[in-house]
Amino acid sequence: MIGVFGPLLTVLPLALVLWVSMKVNRQDSDSLFETLLIIYWIYFLLNTVVHPWYILPAFAISLFTEKKGMMIWSFLVFLSYQAYGMKGFEQSPWLLGLEYLGVFVMLYIDYGKGRGSTLNTR
Repeated sequence: MIGVFGPLLTVLPLALVLWVSMKVNRQDSDSLFETLLIIYWIYFLLNTVVHPWYILPAFAISLFTEKKGMMIWSFLVFLSYQAYGMKGFEQSPWLLGLEYLGVFVMLYIDYGKGRGSTLNTR
C-alpha cells in the first residue's frame, strides 16, 4: 500500500499547488496570503507526517487572512504532543481524531457551503 500511496501523496499535492498557483491573480496581497494558506492546507492534509511545529509558518500567514482554521489547529496541535511521551513515540488515535475533527470543522466553516475562497482568479 505504501508503495502506491507514497508516490501519489507526492505528486497529488504538487499538482494541486501548481493548479492553485496558476489560478490566482497575483495583483493584491490579500490573494497572496490566501493562496499561501491554501497551499499549506493542501500540503498538510495530504502529507503522511505533520509534526506540531510544522504549522507555525502557516499560522503566521493565517493572521493576514480572515480564515480561522489554521489558528484553531495551532491550539489543537498540542494534542499531538502526547505522542512524544516517556515510552517512545505512540500516537493516540482518539486524540488524533479529535484534533483532525476540529481541523475539518474549521475548514468547512472557512471554505465550505458557499463561503469558498476569496481568491481573485483569472
